[in-house]
Amino acid sequence: MEFMHRGRGAVSLSGHIVVLNWNRFGIRVIREIVNSAEPGHPPRQVTVLCDDDPISLMHEIAAALAANEEIERSTLHRRYIRHPEKWITIRRGSATNTTDLAHLTSINNAHSVIILQRDEDNESRTIRTVLAIDATLAKHSQEIFPKDQIPLPVITFVEHHALATRLDARLSLIANRAEKNRRYLNYIPLSPDDIRHGIETQVSRHRGLSAVYQDLLNFGGHELYLVDGESIGGTFGEFLSQSEHATPLCLMNSSEVDFWPNWDQPLLNMQVVVLAENQADAHQNVTPHSSSHIGGARNIGRRRDIITENFLFVGWNRSSLSLANSLEKILPNGSGLSVILRARDDAPDVSTFSGLPIQIFESHAPDPLDDADFLQTIDHVVVFADENATAGESDATVLVDLVACRHHVNQINDPERRFTVVAELRRRSSRYVADVRLADDLLVNDSLMASTAVQLAFAPALEPIFMALLSIDEPVELVTRHINKLDANLVGKTWQDLIVGVARETGEIALGFRRDVNDEPEVVLNPKRNEIVMAQDEIVLLSKRQE
Repeated sequence: MEFMHRGRGAVSLSGHIVVLNWNRFGIRVIREIVNSAEPGHPPRQVTVLCDDDPISLMHEIAAALAANEEIERSTLHRRYIRHPEKWITIRRGSATNTTDLAHLTSINNAHSVIILQRDEDNESRTIRTVLAIDATLAKHSQEIFPKDQIPLPVITFVEHHALATRLDARLSLIANRAEKNRRYLNYIPLSPDDIRHGIETQVSRHRGLSAVYQDLLNFGGHELYLVDGESIGGTFGEFLSQSEHATPLCLMNSSEVDFWPNWDQPLLNMQVVVLAENQADAHQNVTPHSSSHIGGARNIGRRRDIITENFLFVGWNRSSLSLANSLEKILPNGSGLSVILRARDDAPDVSTFSGLPIQIFESHAPDPLDDADFLQTIDHVVVFADENATAGESDATVLVDLVACRHHVNQINDPERRFTVVAELRRRSSRYVADVRLADDLLVNDSLMASTAVQLAFAPALEPIFMALLSIDEPVELVTRHINKLDANLVGKTWQDLIVGVARETGEIALGFRRDVNDEPEVVLNPKRNEIVMAQDEIVLLSKRQE
């Protein structure tokens, strides 16, 4: 009887994050919430509702947090890492039961909700959970919330986006038409496949973007914030040229986003999306620089490269076809694709890429990765995970293939040559091995999904911004350009000079740079304005595609 009653006590919280259901992915979500804490402040309160025994699960969370090396280790953080029970409440119940949602999670007063999908669940259960939350809000929030209360953000992970998109549209329509005497939910369905493919498409062509996406999405470096334009004043171009601690990306007005505002666009009645290290930096006043003013109309971006590019896929899994399809949308005709099949891989689902036949190779001897002449014809390599093996076996296979790719990279004397190596890993622990100069970029998909979910849980208004940066269908994109191909005259100048020069020339916004520090590649976002640009730098840009 004691075990049955354990984890059934009522919860009375406000402004907290509710996590519904539990799986191994939940630890990553909790870790991101820890990292989201502002300096000198504890993590936000969290309530977990699932079928697990609360005491056993709390021990599991505590052990995972204590063993994680990426969490900020200030004195305050160490106390909350050792004692997660100070900010995490675990209850045992059902996420589709409206009574459990109301009394065991205090969901009506929550800041946001993240729904995890249990391994044995199908997608319909996630949809039923969303509907149960909506029913709970309708039943319990009528007398609690004022009419202008913001909707409750509910983030889910879905494989088949069509059904979730239909539900999202219908819930939004109902909320807009109904009386505002209750709290409605803001449904945010995330498709891991869509996000992964959007990121891989850009990362596979530009060095350093994986670190940029990770920095934008997690809470360990620089993040995106919304700033009230009225508190800044002036124009978008003045903010870009005069801000010391933040870089503006775009503007929002209500739910509309202007991804490419003119430099003379007034900030009054607008919200500015800025890149900054914390809230304080995002809201700092700007300092006028009369000699570096950016004004007038904005150029239309950089023309799409018409140079063909040759890709090599090492391995073929369920995401390979989607990545190939995404690349075809943005590459010029005549670009090539070669595929090295591992022993257990199925043959590709298509036979052509960008108008040319796909070249198929077997991984057994002679292995094409050991042929220097073959690799000379390749511009980009993507090493895919082996989904027919365990996570450990897959990552070991990927690391072995990376050794051959890195050996070839080390023989390239031209620092401007476009040759990138991207690896897909299934275990986060493998990242530390691969970071030793084996790959230009590494993708640990679970980490990106957890970071995205927690970012949107804290700032749901940024959903259209993140979706644009993670998609190839929107006009804006993140790219990297070697400084010599961008503007060699900027070498030796300050970061302030580079921001102003690039903005005037192409309309692009410089966000940071990739540089080797102590023989290790490092990406720095939002550098100090007096930072000196070096000849080795690859500049990270917010750009706009042109046909």
